Amino acid sequence: AQANETSTPASTPPLPSEVQIGVVYPLTGRLADVNKWGPEGKPFWEAAETDINNLPEAVAQGVHFKLVVRSSDSTDKGSLAAVQDLVQNDGIQAIVGLPTSSEIVGSIDYLRKNHIAAISSASTGPREDLMRPDTVYRLMPTELYMARKLADLAMYLGYTKAAIIYRTDGWG
Repeated sequence: AQANETSTPASTPPLPSEVQIGVVYPLTGRLADVNKWGPEGKPFWEAAETDINNLPEAVAQGVHFKLVVRSSDSTDKGSLAAVQDLVQNDGIQAIVGLPTSSEIVGSIDYLRKNHIAAISSASTGPREDLMRPDTVYRLMPTELYMARKLADLAMYLGYTKAAIIYRTDGWG
């Protein structure tokens, strides 16, 4: 380019007017009533959707966020079915929730293969395939870190005996 020519940066594509985010949560099954309710007795995702859509940045950009909710049925197979439904039928590219390690284990291969971004709110399982960040992220540290800190606390409190209880699944 000539010295007196100016280059124009490529224009940024416009934001969509609606962004859908999938939520996979144990609405049925053995974990159905655990931490599901938020302020005023509403499901937490309804409060989150309202909060996100009231953010000044979202309002200023004219973007509306819609949370599309599916139940994992509190199982790994139910989690996979919910994730597949969101991706294949709703075109979802980002999923939150998946709070248990078994829910992540059930769907992690599908999420990775299809390049779906996922954030687990509470998975703590120490499985190596869960500790490889790529498109699947966890907000909580693994049980390995928590176990060390609990051992430190027990020793600090003067305990000298412990019983070990473990599971042989994705959480234990």
